[in-house]
Amino acid sequence: MVAVTVSLVAFFGFLIARVTAPQMSTLFTDLTVEDSGAIVKELERQGIDFFVHRNGNSEEESAREVDRYCSWPGQACGYKVGHSTMVAERERARGALGVRFDLRGFDQAVVDGGNVPLDVLAKNVGRYIARARR
Repeated sequence: MVAVTVSLVAFFGFLIARVTAPQMSTLFTDLTVEDSGAIVKELERQGIDFFVHRNGNSEEESAREVDRYCSWPGQACGYKVGHSTMVAERERARGALGVRFDLRGFDQAVVDGGNVPLDVLAKNVGRYIARARR
């Protein structure tokens, strides 16, 4: 019974991730637009309508998001640059290691590196690749 429950949880977690991934991608694209454009143009309130119509969020939820991003300019842009770099580094490691690539090992190497600038992250991934080749 436990194995069935774990399998169902894993299946639904996978399903939810696959279904929500496109919506999350759209959300972060929209956040980047709001983060960089609306703040500069002082159009914060128009950003609420943008989220309501583009993502189907409630007005209250949209207002919280806009207020959060207005209080911390560059947050969405920084997240997206970091996310894109992380994906690129993972693909670099996967390409370099082929069948030796281990996602858990890669993740552990990234976590062990700590909170670092992206150029240092790239060096840490390079060291992970060198260790995994041995």
